[in-house]
Amino acid sequence: MRKYTRDLRVTDVKQLGFDRVISFTFSNNFKLYAELLPRGVSVLVDDNNFIIGGNKYIRFKDREI
Repeated sequence: MRKYTRDLRVTDVKQLGFDRVISFTFSNNFKLYAELLPRGVSVLVDDNNFIIGGNKYIRFKDREI
């Protein structure tokens, strides 16, 4: 994820509702969603909300993150 966000500026920071999830928006419209928990997950998405990378990959029976 670092190679996509290197030398970019954070343009916006938002909390999603009352959840412990923070959204960071970068100057190239990529977003980093971070869960503020001890074992939280971080996900980087592009401007079409396609997942580019994450710090953990989890497999469910119907999808993989």
